[in-house]
Amino acid sequence: MDAADLSIAGVPLPFKTGTHASESGSRRNKTLKQIINNERDEKLQKLGIDTRGKKRTGTPKKQRIDEPSSPPEDEAVEDTNPTRQVPTFEAPPSLMPRKKYCDITGLKGTYTDPKSRI
Repeated sequence: MDAADLSIAGVPLPFKTGTHASESGSRRNKTLKQIINNERDEKLQKLGIDTRGKKRTGTPKKQRIDEPSSPPEDEAVEDTNPTRQVPTFEAPPSLMPRKKYCDITGLKGTYTDPKSRI
């Protein structure tokens, strides 16, 4: 008997179908930021505010010198969509020292190593 006779790689496996593997996709879970942005967009759509064209990244393009920077006063444009402040979920660094936990039990570690003071 050689290795070719013992190999099961050439035998089709009935419990593995090609359609099941392609349905799962490469990404199964969404990040928290994606979920929050999707919920925010749904709420804004319910209110009737268009969110498709407002997502911009990077710096704005420079204006040409011959173009006016603001419209004349007689052609003043009213802002129909007031600016809304969206709460951020990113917190600044804490001023309190970090809490120490045991790697094995997960309990709070109130001890310090006398040699390294950690």
